[in-house]
Amino acid sequence: MIEVLYGVEIYSDSFEFQVLSNGCTHNHHFKLQANQLNDNQISVQLIRTKQDLCRALPWLINIKVAIPFSDILYPEFIFTNPFKNKHSLKNIYGN
Repeated sequence: MIEVLYGVEIYSDSFEFQVLSNGCTHNHHFKLQANQLNDNQISVQLIRTKQDLCRALPWLINIKVAIPFSDILYPEFIFTNPFKNKHSLKNIYGN
């Protein structure tokens, strides 16, 4: 399942994605699909491999994933996941 992202940070060796959790979401529940599009562009998609079936009130957590294609100097990452604004969580919490 393609994960909805609430934010992405790019570090020298990893991505840190903000995703929604109901209490049972962990790093190993995700895989990264990455494809080199040309000399410096990489298409990136975060896929959830295990559904979070817990029933806690949803909140945002950070998922850290290693960056692929580390041999490319100054890569441009194109994220293909849907993004939501953190403020849209107000609808979930009923505020």
